[in-house]
Amino acid sequence: SSSEEEPKTPKKKRRENPGKQKSR
Repeated sequence: SSSEEEPKTPKKKRRENPGKQKSR
């Protein structure tokens, strides 16, 4: 179940991670 959501989430989650980490 994690393998199917890994290819589509890594690209969308990585883009939201940098924005939240810069605020910290």
